[in-house]
Amino acid sequence: MIERSYPGCAWSADAATLFYLVPDDLNRPWQVWRQPAGHSAAADVLVLEEADPRFELTLEASRSGELIVITAASRDTTEVALIPAGDPERAPAVVRLRRRGTE
Repeated sequence: MIERSYPGCAWSADAATLFYLVPDDLNRPWQVWRQPAGHSAAADVLVLEEADPRFELTLEASRSGELIVITAASRDTTEVALIPAGDPERAPAVVRLRRRGTE
C-alpha cells in the first residue's frame, strides 16, 4: 500500500514498476513517482513534479499499454509527457511544450 497516493496509476509493460500520483498539501496531484513492485516506498523515485499550482497531473497507460501518459492540465492549457511502458526508467518526453490557451 502506498499511503500518500492520489487516484491514477499505471504499470510498466512487464508489471514490474508502478507509476503513481502524489498530492500536495492542497490535495492537488503534483508529482509522479515510480516504485518497483514488491519494494518499499524507500525505493521510490520521483519521475515528474509540477511546480505551477495552476496545473494538476493525471496519469494513465495508453490503450495499447505501450506508453505511460502524464498530463499536466490547467483551465485552458494542457501538456502531455510520455514514457515507454517497456522502458520505465526513461525520463518523460514532452510531446509539445505547453502554450497558454492550447489544450
